[in-house]
Amino acid sequence: MKKLLLVLTLLFTAFCTYAQDFSALQKVEYKEKTEYKAYESQILESANYILSVPVDDNNPNRQAALKALVTWMSGTPDYKFMVDETAAKLMHKNDAVLGIYFAAMTKYVLENSDKASDNNEIKLNAVTLLLDYCEVKSNKMKLNKELKKAIAAKNGGKLKEYLNI
Repeated sequence: MKKLLLVLTLLFTAFCTYAQDFSALQKVEYKEKTEYKAYESQILESANYILSVPVDDNNPNRQAALKALVTWMSGTPDYKFMVDETAAKLMHKNDAVLGIYFAAMTKYVLENSDKASDNNEIKLNAVTLLLDYCEVKSNKMKLNKELKKAIAAKNGGKLKEYLNI
């Protein structure tokens, strides 16, 4: 029994350690369109990681996860990601917002593939995830005027109106 417990503990530790290291994933070169599908679970893991750690340009795992995610987003044939003026408004002088927004869009489409063709649904849910992230003080997201307006709209039940959808 102790051996089984030890083996399970080692496997769990190895899995958790791997889960936090995105350096190999950022180096993936997709040669075939079908390869994007094969990496979806790791890309979802990357998105979840980005949404779970504070904004920190000195975090190499966060940077690797973001690079892997953006590379996957730009080439996957299964999903289309629309970035409109809303992202630009929310990002105003804060580049970190775009990375969180990309992670939120990716998370939403991979967890809700049946709704992945509805751009308004993706936008609403991605912005909601982004704003939820921004509201957590420990995430160290600097809130600009537009983010504050969007958070107020979300908390007031008027996010759809704010987003014009």
